Amino acid sequence: MNLEEILLKEPRLISVMAEVFTVKNTPLSTHEKDRYWYQILKPRMMRLVGFNCDNPELSTSEVYDKVYQFLINLMDI
Repeated sequence: MNLEEILLKEPRLISVMAEVFTVKNTPLSTHEKDRYWYQILKPRMMRLVGFNCDNPELSTSEVYDKVYQFLINLMDI
């Protein structure tokens, strides 16, 4: 499953992506961005994909890894 298919199945990820982009473009330190990722954004992502989500199609480690890597790369941390 590619990222576009994942987003079609779980459109709430778009708001997580938007927040990642916003945080990336703020004058926060790398440490503050890391903390924001691990305390705020990653838990939100984990409710939508991976083993903790409600959609069985998105509850695989492959989907989780794909979304995680995309968001980490987008945030540039």
